[in-house]
Amino acid sequence: MPERKFLDCDGDTWTEHEPGMLRLTERADGSAMCVGSKASIEDVRDIHGPLTEVRPDVRAQVVADLRAKAARDWPGIGVFLEDIIGVVLGGVDGEPVEG
Repeated sequence: MPERKFLDCDGDTWTEHEPGMLRLTERADGSAMCVGSKASIEDVRDIHGPLTEVRPDVRAQVVADLRAKAARDWPGIGVFLEDIIGVVLGGVDGEPVEG
């Protein structure tokens, strides 16, 4: 199961390392102060304000995976692959799809 990531009100990144428990993994100001600290989700919310879950960009990962697979196993797919990637990124009619 992938680790979930959250941003607090200061822009610091917290990573869920076990259900309900977060670890400070990156400070918005780039400092290392308190990085590695652990706390419950509730405590982080109480101390650092509301949390926003950082959702991975699934489309970007699909594109990266397709390009890697093509480079390794599908020589000559070139233009066709880029057409497929265009649909992944922009939808069938060129309009981005939600989600």
